[in-house]
Amino acid sequence: MTAPHPPAPPGALRPWRPDVADPGRFDPPPEPTPVDRDTLVMEAELEPPEAQALFRALDRAGLAPRVRAPEPRCAGFAWYDRLARVRGVSTRVSVDGRTCAPSEVPVPEGAIREPRPEAVVMALRIVHPPAPGGEAAFEETRTLPADLAFAGAPWARVGAARPLVTRDSGITPETLAGLLRAAFFCPSDAADADSWETQSTRFDKEALHTALLLLASDDEARRRTIARAVIRELLWLLPTDRQAVITVCAGQVSVAFGAPVHPTLAKEDRP
Repeated sequence: MTAPHPPAPPGALRPWRPDVADPGRFDPPPEPTPVDRDTLVMEAELEPPEAQALFRALDRAGLAPRVRAPEPRCAGFAWYDRLARVRGVSTRVSVDGRTCAPSEVPVPEGAIREPRPEAVVMALRIVHPPAPGGEAAFEETRTLPADLAFAGAPWARVGAARPLVTRDSGITPETLAGLLRAAFFCPSDAADADSWETQSTRFDKEALHTALLLLASDDEARRRTIARAVIRELLWLLPTDRQAVITVCAGQVSVAFGAPVHPTLAKEDRP
């Protein structure tokens, strides 16, 4: 007697999430959700910088929910085998009228900032398997506008990550710093390396500095850098119930405290 075939798994896959550079980081995977005819299975092998930039572009376009992680255990089931696959991703950047790969974008001599591209476009190579009705397999290329690419090599230090952010992007320095961390932070476990906490803190500081330098004006970058230094180094010294005014002029520093805040004052009346 022939053994019955195992039941087909439900037509559901986990949404695709980009890899991160830190091998010790674990984010709980999203729950599987049903697939449909527009679902794309991400089979392209992407390094974390390219994967992070691609996911941002997909998310901005509202397409991230359509892209699913592959599930080899489902191979052989009809619903899975007929899903289209993303087999490759390429990125082109337009800077000063020239279009090239991110790694080919030159750094202007003497510049302290990366150039801001006019456009970033990602091209997805999509393979469609044969259809049940007899339609042959075929490939297509779909283009996806993006506002970010990384020109630095995978596993580079943050100073060599080279984020390329389009001129019309609304990305914030904090968001860009978070993407830099996801794409490039890989702590060293060498015997002479600092602790994970120290490496992590140093990377985050450098990432935010890089993002501010690229996205903010000189004065805004200075203001925010000084504010972070105050929070990190001085805030614990300042009274919590009084306003503190620190004035720096010609190398001289003065500190003044305001009147104590009465504890019964309404929150909206407090300075």
